[in-house]
Amino acid sequence: MDRNFESAKHGYLANSYLEVCEAEVAPIFQELNNGYLFIQDNASIYRVYLVQSWFRAHRIIQIVNWPAYSPDLNLIEHIWWHLKVRVYEMFLEVAADLSKSKYARQRPVSCI
Repeated sequence: MDRNFESAKHGYLANSYLEVCEAEVAPIFQELNNGYLFIQDNASIYRVYLVQSWFRAHRIIQIVNWPAYSPDLNLIEHIWWHLKVRVYEMFLEVAADLSKSKYARQRPVSCI
């Protein structure tokens, strides 16, 4: 997706987002029966008239009342938590191994 580097936040361009929707979202919703929803957060790119028109034309229902700052509803936030725990546990094992090594007991030699 292309970014708009002229905007203050360097956000993505609506046309670029629609290319992704056309290539990835439309085929999935063509295969599904009615009754499925497409969930997006409240980013400004999703509220652009051009994007809203595309979703209406493809008869894809969106959830528009998504609460702001709702990490409990965002699956990736839970995955990040588990990843952080695992990385932390790995770091503790590495740190323990390093403290046992002969290099950890040596005093640094000054080059001055």
